[in-house]
Amino acid sequence: MSDVISRRDFIKTSSAVGLTAAFNPASAVAATATKSKVVIATDTSAVSSSGTPDATKIQDLVDNAIMTLTGKADKAAAYAALFPAAVTSSTKIYLKRNGISGAGAVNTAVVNAFQVGLKRMLNGSFSNIDNPNPLPGNVSLKSHTDAATYIVNCPVAWMHSVSYQGVTLSLKNTMNYDGDPFAHHNQNPPTWLYTVSLSAAIKPKQVLSLMDAVVGNSQNGPGGSPTFSAGTVIVGSDLVAVDYQTLRILEKQTGVNKTWIATGDKNLKSAETAGLGTCTPANMDVIAIKPPWPSVGIINGSDKIMESMNIRVLHQGNKVDFVIPGASSKQVSVFDMMGNILWQSRNFAGESIAWNQTTMYGSRVPSGMYIFRIACNGSFMKGTIMVTQ
Repeated sequence: MSDVISRRDFIKTSSAVGLTAAFNPASAVAATATKSKVVIATDTSAVSSSGTPDATKIQDLVDNAIMTLTGKADKAAAYAALFPAAVTSSTKIYLKRNGISGAGAVNTAVVNAFQVGLKRMLNGSFSNIDNPNPLPGNVSLKSHTDAATYIVNCPVAWMHSVSYQGVTLSLKNTMNYDGDPFAHHNQNPPTWLYTVSLSAAIKPKQVLSLMDAVVGNSQNGPGGSPTFSAGTVIVGSDLVAVDYQTLRILEKQTGVNKTWIATGDKNLKSAETAGLGTCTPANMDVIAIKPPWPSVGIINGSDKIMESMNIRVLHQGNKVDFVIPGASSKQVSVFDMMGNILWQSRNFAGESIAWNQTTMYGSRVPSGMYIFRIACNGSFMKGTIMVTQ
């Protein structure tokens, strides 16, 4: 096998397949087209022991979660990639916050950080954001959802004492979306937990759940103060998957009501059965990140081959994991943009090999675009990796 990829060959590959990831966040990491991608970003220093948010660290927390989700190293491009169509000045984005009083200061910081990210779009000129503050109470917000081009669900990690709901997460945060929120609130069984999001008026618009688990309540919601500080935000387009991962955080906390957790899981299973999303871990691609924040920005090539072979290329901290299951022969190579080989591993033990973003001689590569090439059981696939320091 040659250790140099011709520049013509690379340009042909990147132009043919690279733009797919640029406009489709789901393809920004290979082999996840059939899986729900969820990013769990954690920085426990983003909130003080007294529950005071650090605005700068909250901003980094949210930005890095979004960049990892979309695979974009540029912040403005990362936020723009969340939306199915190109964002223009007339695009209206509604941020549906949760009105629980105990989460107020931290939740405001998380939602405002996301709003700062949105404002980077259109060369820093985007401003068409509906972010009610203070949030209206238990009233219909249909006028907001009707006017929105896109909806971003901004829930909090909070328990809920009404037994059939169990938790106040992404699905319950849709209660106000249409005309009579209390018709939903008092419904048992609560089929609205998924039917609202599946409705023709909401489904095309609701593009993201931005879960605030920086602080949360694992004991006595929906009122009360936070009972834990996880320093975490969870993001994904699949509300069911985001809620599932939030339940796993809640169930680890002191004093948690396990019956309410079980009720939450039961409701998520109903939502999965109805086709809203997945609460099955095997159908999720979960990426956990924490400071020092990872390099992001993979643009993959040969997606169909990689998907059919379940090959994945994932950023995990300051390294890139190449996951190649069940292969009798395999080789991974990384090249610079001129086609010169920088690093290579062949027939390694196990299913994965990590590139620590260094050369074969151990020196750190500078920020920039790099080419990867995978040879596996006679098949070849290529793509690019954006490294940022």
